[in-house]
Amino acid sequence: MVVKNYGIKFYYRSKRCFHNMYKEFRAISRISAVEKLFSDMGGRHEVKNDMIFIVSVSEISDEEVKRPGVKEFCGDEVMFPLFEKNINKKQIKTFKTVDIDRLRKLESGLNAEESCKRAAMGVIKRSEIHQEAKLQ
Repeated sequence: MVVKNYGIKFYYRSKRCFHNMYKEFRAISRISAVEKLFSDMGGRHEVKNDMIFIVSVSEISDEEVKRPGVKEFCGDEVMFPLFEKNINKKQIKTFKTVDIDRLRKLESGLNAEESCKRAAMGVIKRSEIHQEAKLQ
């Protein structure tokens, strides 16, 4: 996967009029660049996706990039640190998940089928009590 630079020309409708814009993004594909555009415009200008009209999406080289925010990450000398995950054995115990059936068994001392039957019986009994109260 190679990250590429994309320039997107578009216009969008605000509450009052139409605005022309040009934005640049670094993305893996054209689709992800357009998704970043929608996300960015929704966050910065509160524009819904259906109010954005894309004129063109073009792949641009590192030399053609105009925006300083995108230029920072262009070139071969850009490096990112790789962080290792250091997890203690105590932390691993807290990450373990428990099945719903096992959880029910642990909470009530019953297996899942018995606890479901009891819950259904409780609902039936509650509805019978409610009907008796209406009759009286």
